[in-house]
Amino acid sequence: MSVKEDALKKMDREIADFFRSMDTEPDKAAVEKLQIYTLIRHELDNIPLNPPQVEALYECSSLLKMVDSTFDVHMVRDKTPDYTDLTRAFAEDVYREYRMDRLWERMSRENKEFHEKLLVLPPEKIIDSASEIAVKNDILLLVEDNSFTFQQIDALLTLEHPLHDIYEKWTDTETNYMDMLLEVLEELTAEQDGFLKNNDSLDTQTSDEVIRVFNTMYVVEGEEDFSEYENDEVEDEDLEP
Repeated sequence: MSVKEDALKKMDREIADFFRSMDTEPDKAAVEKLQIYTLIRHELDNIPLNPPQVEALYECSSLLKMVDSTFDVHMVRDKTPDYTDLTRAFAEDVYREYRMDRLWERMSRENKEFHEKLLVLPPEKIIDSASEIAVKNDILLLVEDNSFTFQQIDALLTLEHPLHDIYEKWTDTETNYMDMLLEVLEELTAEQDGFLKNNDSLDTQTSDEVIRVFNTMYVVEGEEDFSEYENDEVEDEDLEP
C-alpha cells in the first residue's frame, strides 16, 4: 500500500467520524462541511503530489481542521470554489505547517542545548553571552511569528544548525538589530536555496533525507542557471558603439 493510500484512508476515517457525529437532522452548515470534506478528498486522489507532501498529509493530526482553515483563507465570498485549486492550497498548507513544526522543533532544541551549555559556565561567561542569548531568542520569535513560505522553511531545514547559522550571519552584518534581523534570515534562506539548486555536490552536514525532500520539491532535473550568460550579454551590449 502506498503512503498516499494511507493518507487518503486516514482522511476517510476522519470524514466518517464527522458523519457519525452529525445529528439525525443535521443543520445546513454541517451538511456543507461534509460536502467540502468529500470534494477535497476526491480531488486529493486525483491531483499529483510529491512524496514529502503525502507524508505531511499522513502525519497531520487533523486533516479536516486543516481543510476548514484552508477554506476560510482561500475561499472567495459569493464565488463558486474551484475545488482543484482549493485542494492544492490545502496540500500546501498542510505541508507548510508540517515542515514549520520540524524547523521550530530543531531550532528550539538547538536553543535549549545552547542554554544548557551556558549553565555550566561561570557567571561572568554567561554575562558575556547575554547578547547572543537575546539575539537567538529574537530569531526564534521571528521564525514563530512570520509566515515563511514552505520553500524557505525547507531551505532552512537543510542547515544542521539553522539557529547558529542565522546568528553567525547576523554577527557579520552591520544592521539596526530587529529591523534587519529578518532580512538576514531571509538572505541566508535564499543563499541556501540557490546553493541547493545550482550545485551538484552539496557541502552540507545535514542528513540526506532533508536534501532529498528539497530536491524532490524544488529542483527540476536538467534545470540550468542562465544568469551568467545573461550578464555576459549585458556586458557585450555595453561594448557596442
